[in-house]
Amino acid sequence: MMPNLPHMGITPYFAKHSTKGAHRMPTYNSNFELTVEDMDLIETSLRHTKAELAAQVDKTGDSAADRDETLRQIHDLLGRLHNQKVFYRPREGAYVGG
Repeated sequence: MMPNLPHMGITPYFAKHSTKGAHRMPTYNSNFELTVEDMDLIETSLRHTKAELAAQVDKTGDSAADRDETLRQIHDLLGRLHNQKVFYRPREGAYVGG
C-alpha cells in the first residue's frame, strides 16, 4: 500500500479512493480553474522563455537540437492556448480590430 505523506502534504489519489483492497490508477485532472490573469502570466512566461532560448548561441550540436525541440514545444503550446481563447465582438457599434 502507498504510504500517506503528510509531511509533504501529499496523499496519493489511489490510496484514498480504493475499492475492496484493489487500487485504481490515478487519473489526470481535466478541469482547471485558471483566471484570465493566470493564463496571461503563463503565456508571458512562455514567450519570455522562448525568446531567451532563441537568443542562445551554442557551440555543440546536441544541446542545439534539444533547444530547438524545446522551442518547438513552447511554440506549439502557445498555439494551442491561443486556439482555445474565445474572442468577443461588441453587439452594437463599430468593431475596431487591432
